[in-house]
Amino acid sequence: MDEIMLPDHLLLRVAEPESKDGHRRRLLVNWPAYKFGIETMLQAYGLEGHLTGGPSESSATREQWKAEEEVCTAIIGCNVKDFAEIFGDLRPAKLVCQIWQWLSRLDKEEAPDGMDPKWK
Repeated sequence: MDEIMLPDHLLLRVAEPESKDGHRRRLLVNWPAYKFGIETMLQAYGLEGHLTGGPSESSATREQWKAEEEVCTAIIGCNVKDFAEIFGDLRPAKLVCQIWQWLSRLDKEEAPDGMDPKWK
């Protein structure tokens, strides 16, 4: 498990700053560091292509791609300090590139009273 874990300072976290309207906002506070850590780790394992695309056409490659997707999902998920607040109920049917795009969008938006993942 240690092979897929980032150092503590790179784990994805949530902050809850006070807002003027009385609602609590949850924000990703260290997305750039987490993003760097995940991209570097996936690149070291030769898995960086999973962040941007889907499987190729050959069936042997599809089976390998599926196994690699599970590894990438574990790397992304295990390196989130506040997993339940960010992901809620992880839906493993989604591709790694879709999860990564969702996290990238989430970093740019504030989510009131919980992250409420919208898996589109």
